[in-house]
Formats: sequence, C-alpha cells, structure tokens
Amino acid sequence: MKTLAFLFLLSAALSAAVEGVVINRTTGKPQPGVEVVLTTMGAGGTQPAARATTGPDGSFRIDSSTGSAHLLQAVWQGVSYNRSVPQGAPRVEIEIYDALSRVSAVEIDQHMILVETDGEEIIVNETLVYLNDSLTTWHDQRGGVVKVFVPEAAGDQVRARVLAPGGVPVERQPRPTGERGVWTVDAPVKPGETRFDFSYKLPAGEMARFSSKVLHDGKKARLIVPDSINAIGDGLTLLGVEPSINASIFEIEKRDFMVTLTGTGTLRAAAPAAGAEDGSPRLQTIMPPGYERSWIYVLVFGGLILLLGFVAQYIKAAPEAGGKPRA
Repeated sequence: MKTLAFLFLLSAALSAAVEGVVINRTTGKPQPGVEVVLTTMGAGGTQPAARATTGPDGSFRIDSSTGSAHLLQAVWQGVSYNRSVPQGAPRVEIEIYDALSRVSAVEIDQHMILVETDGEEIIVNETLVYLNDSLTTWHDQRGGVVKVFVPEAAGDQVRARVLAPGGVPVERQPRPTGERGVWTVDAPVKPGETRFDFSYKLPAGEMARFSSKVLHDGKKARLIVPDSINAIGDGLTLLGVEPSINASIFEIEKRDFMVTLTGTGTLRAAAPAAGAEDGSPRLQTIMPPGYERSWIYVLVFGGLILLLGFVAQYIKAAPEAGGKPRA
C-alpha cells in the first residue's frame, strides 16, 4: 500500500502542467492562435516535448512529463520568442510582437570591422548593432534584414552569429542575396538591441589589402586593427588607440574603401569592459564567431561596442598631444 502511495506521489511530482498567457506587446492584448512549444534538455540537447496553441484569451496549457526547468518558445508571424520556466513557476507570461518587413524605428547603432593578419591570411570580423525603438519586430524572410559586403576572395566560407535582446549568441548560416558580394542572415531584429557578427578570411597575397563596402546609411563604420598593424587608406580618420587591447580605431569616411595593411598581429585578450581610473569608459569585447588559428588561441573580438565618451576623449587628446596621427 505504501509502495502504491509513493508511486502515485512520484508520478504527480513528475507530471505537471505549464500554464500561461501570450501577450502581444504591439497591440497590448492577449494573442490567440500562437503556437507555444515546450522544449526540454536531453542527451542530444534541447528538443520539443509538447506544444499547444493559445485560445481566444491568449492562454495555453501544456502537460509536462517532468518537473524540471523548461524553455517555452512562442512562434508568431515566423518569429520565435523564448521564455525560460523554472520548476514550480506559477502562470507564465510570454511577450511577442507583430512582425513587418520594414520598420522605420530601427537604426544602426554601431558598425565595427576588425581586421587582423599574420601575413598569409586576413581575418575579418564585422559587427553591426541595431536598435529597434518600437513595439514591432523587423523581419524580412525573403530579402533578409541585415546585410554586409563580403569580398569574392572569401568564397562561401562566411560565418554569422546573432545576439538577440535578452538572449545568448546563436550561430546562424548566412547566405548570399543574389547581389554581388552582399550577404545576409535570416534573423529578426526584435524591439531592443540586436547584434550581428559576420566572420570570413581572405588570402593576404604579396601585399595585404582589404577592400569592402558600407551598405547602410547613418552611423559611420569604424575600422579596428591591432596596434602592431599599420593601416593606410584614403578616407580613414584615426580616432585613437584603445589601451586595454592595443587596438587602433579609425572612422571610415567612404562607402567603398580599401585599406593596405603592413605588419602583422592580433588583438590580445582583454578583461571585460570597465571604467578607467579617471572614470572614462572603455571598449567592450565579446568572443566572436571568427576563425581560430594555430598562432593564436582564439580571436578575442566579435565587435567592439564603442561606449559613450570614448571618441570624444581621444579626439580631444590628439590635438593636445601635438603628434601626427598615424595612418
């Protein structure tokens, strides 16, 4: 009898229902007709365990066979929105947004291009950070959302990674758009900040030259090279040197540009961004999806987030130093 009671209690503990509601923040109302998928962690990673569709009041209920933590994924208009569910959590609320192929409130906040070379190869990590100051997701499945120019010499060996608001970096497979040299990745720009990292490599040849294009309007792109590499190019303005990783930072003045690189080097690993002793901000580094090479442990740059005050600090310091900017 005790054994039967124990098995009953154990079964009840391992069988629970996940209940919640899906709220459309674009309309401010509960959203019916949303598919909600419950995923669990197994030996092969995460996998769908059960699913349900929200009712007229936006609510859903999914029976779960385990009392462990879950991940809920709500799919709306082709875009997935995730919400973790800890064990024993009460009613869960998942936020979604309507999706449009064009959203005027989206703007590029940062565009950084890191170039490194060992004399045989040139490794490029290009980072774009988009801000979506609206209640609508920007999603264009046909044409792609974020686009970058990739030189033909890179072939099809292009990698990408996306960091969505409140998420973790996810590897995505980029694809050519059909326009010569232009690549994109199928990933939405949700409300908030979304970061895109693209990586590829090029042969250095007898002279290390790197040419590319800036495909967007607005915020100017910045070129970052290790301080051991001299970058020469028309339309480059030296903004300064970031001391924590010994990186020279240039502003790119032209859409189409070419840079000649002399010297070799890679950025050294740096601690997480922190204010200097004088309180001025530093650059933030995040591990990239870039290529690993035998002569370095791993590329340490996946996009330098230029914090407020950095550019002003070095522009002000340059005239006072009286030195000639290095080109």
